Amino acid sequence: GELLPRGANKAFGPKRLAAENARTLFDLGCGTGKIAIQAFLQFRYLEYVYGIELSEGRYKVAEEACLRMVSLLGKDSTSIRE
Repeated sequence: GELLPRGANKAFGPKRLAAENARTLFDLGCGTGKIAIQAFLQFRYLEYVYGIELSEGRYKVAEEACLRMVSLLGKDSTSIRE
């Protein structure tokens, strides 16, 4: 099912993923990349955020969103690898 931003905040919390202490986050079945992007923006000390998606269509949407985010934030502060 879809995880909305509010649900992601709960999932990132100390009783579940404890994302504030993490260096790497994997989003398996990332869909359009919303949660991976939210984690990257919300927890700036994450060194790596990986979004993994099997559907080519959803992956392309996530890839485009990430590329737009990098263009807005500046290429010096982020990088994307495919």
